[in-house]
Amino acid sequence: MPNHIAHIGFVAGNYPSPSQPYAATFFEQLIHKQANHGLRCSVVVPWSIQRWVQDSIAIRRGCDFVAKQHDMVTVLRPLCLSFASPRFGLLQCPRISQALYQMAALRAFQRLDSMPDAFYGHFLYPAGGTAVWLGRQLRRPSFVAMGEGSFWSIKNLGPERAKANFAQATGMIAVSSLLKKMLISELAISPDKIAVFPNGVDRGLFFPRPRAEMRTKWNLPQDAFLVAFVGGFDYDKGASRVAEAIEGLDGVFGIFAGAGPLPPRGTNVAFAGRIPHDKLPEFLSTADVFALPTTYEGSCNAIIEAMTCGLPIITSVGEFNDDLVDDTMAIRIDPLDVNAIRAAVVAVRDDSARRRRLAEAALVRSRHFDLDVRATKIEDWMNQCCRK
Repeated sequence: MPNHIAHIGFVAGNYPSPSQPYAATFFEQLIHKQANHGLRCSVVVPWSIQRWVQDSIAIRRGCDFVAKQHDMVTVLRPLCLSFASPRFGLLQCPRISQALYQMAALRAFQRLDSMPDAFYGHFLYPAGGTAVWLGRQLRRPSFVAMGEGSFWSIKNLGPERAKANFAQATGMIAVSSLLKKMLISELAISPDKIAVFPNGVDRGLFFPRPRAEMRTKWNLPQDAFLVAFVGGFDYDKGASRVAEAIEGLDGVFGIFAGAGPLPPRGTNVAFAGRIPHDKLPEFLSTADVFALPTTYEGSCNAIIEAMTCGLPIITSVGEFNDDLVDDTMAIRIDPLDVNAIRAAVVAVRDDSARRRRLAEAALVRSRHFDLDVRATKIEDWMNQCCRK
């Protein structure tokens, strides 16, 4: 093993691209922070045929190589076949898809002028399993980050195969204490191989802006009480539950950044749509409170970003949120209880002193989630693992 990692090979199942510029921006930001620290970062994102077509249309030409705007970061996008069905006759399609993904990643890394010192897979499958496989094939250390809030990605391959795969990883990164417990109990990963590093935010981008100025810029009413939501418009994130909770509340309006199958609707919805990530700090700064009644998380970037913009938080009870918030900056509710969400909004709206205390505590707490510090801790831990 190398004594010091200077070149990391990242494997990702998703990454910003011409057709999906907002995909996994948090992972891109982490990589760029590590590149700013002097690490060479090679990112491989195997492309499905469908994604290749989408991105080819977006950039009006077909290619499998994209160089990002950073001297130390290269992104390679090899074509890769995959199968949606779990079985085709006697064939187990998920295993075939994983093998094809692994070979595509290997070919991509072989195009580089030098092989990375270590491999890092983001999420368990397909990327994490691929990073471990690459490490074994090329005799390099391998690291896997579990950021997903559940084990959905191992379902098709099965827990026994996952146990065998990840037992061979040099180290595992969990974004919450709960996920570390889950890795130990469900995949039998040794506790000393798991480090907990909650997600972080770029504090050079996320900080409070003047509320009145931002409301003018975003054409939002100055005298309204605005409840912000950021996330997918789906059942688990709960945008529609927030919209239902505020419906009919006098002077209260919801502003929703995201997209998905369950868009928020109602007379109190002032905005609902996609927001570029670099515009989110302005968007959040227009609001009085942030609400996210999510059913599960890994380590919620949206909550951290809202805290960093100085917003009090309304979010779910549940161990998955315990590393991020407590009662000093958040009102914790049952995420499926619309009446509880409504009561929390009313409580924050009607008690300006409490709202100010929650906001101040959120801003202080957010300092624990600096992305640059997180990147440094991950680098130090990876090097420590390699010296064992």
